[in-house]
Amino acid sequence: MNAARRLIGTEIYHFHTKVMLKEPFVGGTWEWHQDFGYWYQVGCLEPDKMLSAILAVDNHTQANGCMQLLSGSHRLGRLAHGVTGEQAGAEHVRVQAAKTRSPLVYATMSPGDVLFTHSNLLHSSAPNESPNWRRSLIVAYNAIDNPPRAGTICPLPAEAPLKPLFDDDEITTRGVVRLDPGREFLDHARNAAQFSEGGS
Repeated sequence: MNAARRLIGTEIYHFHTKVMLKEPFVGGTWEWHQDFGYWYQVGCLEPDKMLSAILAVDNHTQANGCMQLLSGSHRLGRLAHGVTGEQAGAEHVRVQAAKTRSPLVYATMSPGDVLFTHSNLLHSSAPNESPNWRRSLIVAYNAIDNPPRAGTICPLPAEAPLKPLFDDDEITTRGVVRLDPGREFLDHARNAAQFSEGGS
């Protein structure tokens, strides 16, 4: 959290957390995209105030579909994103142009490594063709002065900015806090509808 605050340069809050699981031999592909391509759709305006911290749980290798990124591509600005099948991705023509300007990097990682990514960084991943899992925990942070529209995903919590916890006792004492106890943890229909509403 402290590293994220330093990188963003202002007070932050926890935007969201997700676990990425790529099973041996079956973990799928992720199309080229920018996280801000999604986050812009819910009303966040400043990509420089958003980032993700990716914690490797397993070894991330080319064989098990580690993240691929285009180094420096965050400087290109937000690219148009659209939906193809079940995935949203950056416009193919723009991605191809970006590949001629930005070197491709395979983000190989060891368990415990953390990679911080700018919200406009173009990234993707290939299928897991190995017998090994590729798991990661991704924590996204946002500046408190860059919130999404009211009523969309990942709202600004009442207890922003984040306050660091210094020992395990503080974590267990606080426990799990749900922002909206009446809402399902994962609601594909609602999330798809919010994405399609886009920049309106």
